[in-house]
Amino acid sequence: MFTLSGDTSAHDHITPHRMSLLILIKNYADICDGKNEQHPRMVWINDWTSKRHLDRCLLSWIQQPDGSFKDIVKTVGSCSKVLCSAFTDMIDKICNYQSFAVLENFIGNLSVGLLEEKDSILHKRGLLGQFCRRMLVYHERLAFCEIQPFFDSLVKYCSPQISSRKSLSEKLMDKQKKNQDPADAISTVTLDDMDLESQSEMDSKSSRESIDPELKPSDLKSEKCDDFESCEYLTQRQAEYFFSQQAALIEGKEAEALSPCTLQLKIRQLLMNNPELTQAHYLSYLNNLRVKEFAGAMDSLFMFFIRHSSKPCNPKEAEDSLNQTHRFAALNLALLHLKFGHKKAAIAAAKEAISLAQLSNDLVCLQNAVSLINHLQPNSNQHKFTENIIKPAKKQSLLDLAFTAVQAHMKKQALGGENPCVVFRTLAAADALQSTHPLSYLMSMSFAHKASLWRMYGKRHMALLYCQMALCLQTTDNRRCQIFQNGYNSDDIAVSLCNLLELLHEEGFQAASNELLNHVKLRFPLNSSQNHLWRKSEACIQHKLNLRLRRHTDASQAELVIQGFSKQEGLLCKAYGLASKGEKLKSHGALMKLLTKETQKEELNPETKCKALILLGDLLSGNVGEHASSFKYYLDALTIAHNNYFNSEVVIIYLKLAQLQLLTNSVDMSLASLKCVQFECWSNSSVQLCNNFIMVAVRAIAKKETKPNTILLDLIIQELQKAQAAFEDFQSPVRKRDIVYMLAK
Repeated sequence: MFTLSGDTSAHDHITPHRMSLLILIKNYADICDGKNEQHPRMVWINDWTSKRHLDRCLLSWIQQPDGSFKDIVKTVGSCSKVLCSAFTDMIDKICNYQSFAVLENFIGNLSVGLLEEKDSILHKRGLLGQFCRRMLVYHERLAFCEIQPFFDSLVKYCSPQISSRKSLSEKLMDKQKKNQDPADAISTVTLDDMDLESQSEMDSKSSRESIDPELKPSDLKSEKCDDFESCEYLTQRQAEYFFSQQAALIEGKEAEALSPCTLQLKIRQLLMNNPELTQAHYLSYLNNLRVKEFAGAMDSLFMFFIRHSSKPCNPKEAEDSLNQTHRFAALNLALLHLKFGHKKAAIAAAKEAISLAQLSNDLVCLQNAVSLINHLQPNSNQHKFTENIIKPAKKQSLLDLAFTAVQAHMKKQALGGENPCVVFRTLAAADALQSTHPLSYLMSMSFAHKASLWRMYGKRHMALLYCQMALCLQTTDNRRCQIFQNGYNSDDIAVSLCNLLELLHEEGFQAASNELLNHVKLRFPLNSSQNHLWRKSEACIQHKLNLRLRRHTDASQAELVIQGFSKQEGLLCKAYGLASKGEKLKSHGALMKLLTKETQKEELNPETKCKALILLGDLLSGNVGEHASSFKYYLDALTIAHNNYFNSEVVIIYLKLAQLQLLTNSVDMSLASLKCVQFECWSNSSVQLCNNFIMVAVRAIAKKETKPNTILLDLIIQELQKAQAAFEDFQSPVRKRDIVYMLAK
């Protein structure tokens, strides 16, 4: 979100909290000096201990921008009943009077008392005297149009329990309780009350429809909106702190933020009390994004920038401020459309932001808009991408933008078949660039990105290492640990956790993987924006496990979940499930649909295409007359794997080729194929792939050595028994059955 910085004015410094402190200090000084007629002397509850406690509380209240009025009254009452009575009497006198004349009279008396030269609590060199003088200066700076709103806010702050004017129906009920005729009761209600009642209803309706539209009930099925209790009045600074706190929680730890329905009701109430809280619209924008409410998010975003542009400013800077608001609004509108997948609308809004930034020579907005355009147009020239984004961002000291641009560029290059050496060298240079600045969250993003790349290249140990480094880095960030005590929940942390649990599952650590999955579910609940990551990982794990256990119904349900997140992966998993059930024709049809029709709509992922070709080779390898076609699919997949450096797929293809060569009685060629990937298999492959290698190697040796010696036979039996134990832990009964058959043979 790109926001604008607003100017601070006098009403930001003199708050109702500080005005109540002025009233308390004035009564405190009058009683101590003997000027109060009703209370000529101070009486403490616990002698000087109460006085020290009150003085310390005054120091803490002065340092606070805002506080609770109930706490002030409670603390003063525990120290001195006399001071509490004088303080509350003055508050009631000011608030119950229907004009701010009493408040102005109090300010005048306070200013006269500050001019006295005798030793007093309000001495000009004392802390309380300096505080009072400062507040008087800010009060004098208030504009005439700001005095009445400030008085209203003071009344709401000091009397939160006082209900507003009763409605027409409530007055009729009160009259009926007093045994009065309802007709007479209606006659006693004035016409002004009826106008106020109708006007309040119109205001409530307009506030719901224009300022903050309600969220969809379908998105809030688990919320209980009726249980929401109206909170006390919040001053402007308290409200701004509440907005910043909730925005940080939504961004970093969404589970600890208020529920969407409760938060929207809270925002609406705060806006009704103070419509000038522009940050409330931004928080409403984030809250609507949580429940995927596009119309509400757009309305809140527009209202946020409209309120910014309508703020009073210097006439000389009015045009520049308005243009700045327009171009940042266009940029944020493009981000909103990108969030909901509206590509054409996002490109149009980004181009509008570029044109406005060029007219005003705003390089920051221009670089962000150009970066967004290149993200929305992935087929653009990579040389222009580097020239237009990365280099200008570095010159303008936009390190976060340059870093994310390098990350996106290297991801695109890696998927395009770039050499891993070039990819990781560029990423290391980007890490070195941002390591000189306190941007630790970018380092966590870099580790998560490298872990995903290493996993794609088949280097499992490096992927595990970088996943753990990304998770350890979040605990060493002091800024995040102070705000989020239980960890910072961002996208890179969620990606690292999901990669880690999938790698643990592939290594055979089922208990550790399930425990980590439960942790991820608690850390990223269903109402968080990162829930789709662990849901997809859980579905992939369940699909593989159900296929090994031959639970085809459960596997079909997992396929539907995966297809909801990625159509290509869902179709591939469906083909795996059909092949496992023995429906080879349907599986072949699903694979051909994936390789032909799907490529017309969107570009097919090279890794998905490689796996699809391997499965096609598996479907044809069972038929004796289709061995040539099976070889063709395997070799095509091997070409893709070599061009994109998919080492894990290379090992799988060589094992498939070795099995196929054994079927054609080419034992020497099969052993040669196994020797090509022997080192890579034992160093980086999963447990299942290593045990498959053992099974293929044993078959090849058994075919070549028709009469093996005792030592070789004992060695083969030991390896098969190890593989049998590993498959038992891995929950693969089919492979365990094959090993038992080989041992018996």
